[in-house]
Amino acid sequence: MNIFTDDMSKSVQNTFYYPEMADRRGREMPPLNLFFEFADGARSLVVCEQTSGWRSMPFNLIGFQMAGRPEEPAYRVEVSGERDRLVPGGELFLIPGGTFHRITNIAGRPFFCAWLHFRLTVLQSLEIADLYQLPPKIGEPAAERLRRILLTLVDTPSPGDLHEAVQLQLLGGELARELLTLAEPKEISALWHSNMYRMLPVFKRLANVENGRPATAELAAAANLSASRFLAIFRSLTGTSPGRYFEQGRIRRSCILLRSSRLTINEIADRLGYADAFHFSRHFKAAMGVSPSAYRAKNWHF
Repeated sequence: MNIFTDDMSKSVQNTFYYPEMADRRGREMPPLNLFFEFADGARSLVVCEQTSGWRSMPFNLIGFQMAGRPEEPAYRVEVSGERDRLVPGGELFLIPGGTFHRITNIAGRPFFCAWLHFRLTVLQSLEIADLYQLPPKIGEPAAERLRRILLTLVDTPSPGDLHEAVQLQLLGGELARELLTLAEPKEISALWHSNMYRMLPVFKRLANVENGRPATAELAAAANLSASRFLAIFRSLTGTSPGRYFEQGRIRRSCILLRSSRLTINEIADRLGYADAFHFSRHFKAAMGVSPSAYRAKNWHF
């Protein structure tokens, strides 16, 4: 379901698509509908010096200190390969999915934090962070609007009917509008466009995480490339390997199953093709910073 306005879609279209990108057989890129996915969110108590631990989640993370003191540092955000960022209580932090990071309470006191895990994608696979440079910290006046949207999202119950599902998507549209207004478009080449079109069948196959991990040869054949060339192009588009990309998809799917189903952890592990529950739990904790059981119990803080 694409709930974004024409203006919002054109914003991405102008950044991402050019008429000359039609390939030599006259085909054009599919429509660039934007999709919002709510993964999880809550208001959580964060105790002094509490840390998320190092992790690399398959979702974007945005959050803020509730009733924070505008000039007082609330968080230290550490990102692998970058300088540490100190986030005051009056600002929001934003971490793109797949970023290896750690967040620590440095306010010297406990406080409540509102946070949201989400995805914004085009072509059902491409993260909006691949097209735009998202701001790591967000201050006023946008912070006030985003705080309102986030609190509404985290307080919204899981959709029980079509009306509630549409309402959730509309809130996601407001979030996307604010973030795209603050973001800077990345430079995208004609070669990037051509490679992305070629890889669409690959992304579609990798999204079917419950059908098992496909072999490299199968994916290369879907893109009509040699294995070595396929791996090089795939990494240039995604920044990772097909195996790692597939694993991120499995973790995303497991989060949905943990949150919305009554399947046991053993059953989820089996359904997603892990060797056993221990193997699944190890991969899950490496990505999310907590065990599957803690995630299901919401026994964590951001």
